[in-house]
Amino acid sequence: MTADRKEKTNRVVFALNSFLFILGAIDPLSQGKILFGGIQLLAGISNFVFLLSLRKGKPNLWLNRLVLLMNVIVAIAIGFDQIAAGKQYIQYAWFFAAFASLVALFIQVRKEKTAAASA
Repeated sequence: MTADRKEKTNRVVFALNSFLFILGAIDPLSQGKILFGGIQLLAGISNFVFLLSLRKGKPNLWLNRLVLLMNVIVAIAIGFDQIAAGKQYIQYAWFFAAFASLVALFIQVRKEKTAAASA
């Protein structure tokens, strides 16, 4: 995969995460779950801010790690909230999203370690 294609894929992932977290915050906020909805909204805004930093050039690696870790935590929390709400299948999508973000974080850290070791 070329570097340009990887960058476009990275942008799509953060845009999608931003949209899903912001959209997902509407339901808890309307139910009066201010803290839970606020955390989802913060996750969505963080993904959007990181997306904007990607457009300016090379992103901050620590910010990327922090946003990916936050995505894992928030997606797991949403999955458990869906279970508590009695949903039957949607929580698996959130757990998959958490797993995908965890894998992306692991790959990024591993790639940085191998790049530092070879330098």
